[in-house]
Amino acid sequence: MIMETAWWRVFLVLAIIGLGLSSYLTVVSFVAADLSFCEVDSSFSCDEVIRSQYSRILGIPVALIGAVGFGLLFIIAYVALISEEESFALLPATVALSVIGLGFGAYLTYLELFVIESVCLLCLASFLIILPMAILGVTGLLRRRRGSREPR
Repeated sequence: MIMETAWWRVFLVLAIIGLGLSSYLTVVSFVAADLSFCEVDSSFSCDEVIRSQYSRILGIPVALIGAVGFGLLFIIAYVALISEEESFALLPATVALSVIGLGFGAYLTYLELFVIESVCLLCLASFLIILPMAILGVTGLLRRRRGSREPR
C-alpha cells in the first residue's frame, strides 16, 4: 500500500508541474505576450510555436487542452490518494488520459520539429512530463491487473 501511495504522489506532483506549464502557455497564447526567456534562437522559440497555425484547434489553444488534461489527471491522483477504495477504479481513466496526452504531445512535438521547425522548450517540458505519467499509468495498471488475478 505504501508503494501505491508513493506512486500516486509522484503522479500528483507531475500533474501539478504539467498543469502549471500548460496554464502559463495558455495565458501567453491568450494575451499574445512574448516569452523572451524562452527565446533561444529561431530553432528554439516558444513565440514561433505559439503563433503558428498549429497552436489552436477550432480556436482553442492546445495549451488549454493540455491544462485541462493535466487538471483532470491531478484530480484523479488527488482522489486516489484520499480514497484508497477508489484508486483501483481510477487507474483505467488515468491510463487513458495519460496515453492520449502522450500521443497528442508526440504529434505536437513532431509538428514542432518537422513542420514549424522551431521547438518550444516549455511545450517540450510538458511532453517530457506526460511521458513518465503514461509509463507510470500503464505499468501501474498492468501490476494491478496481474495482482488481481493472483489467488488469495
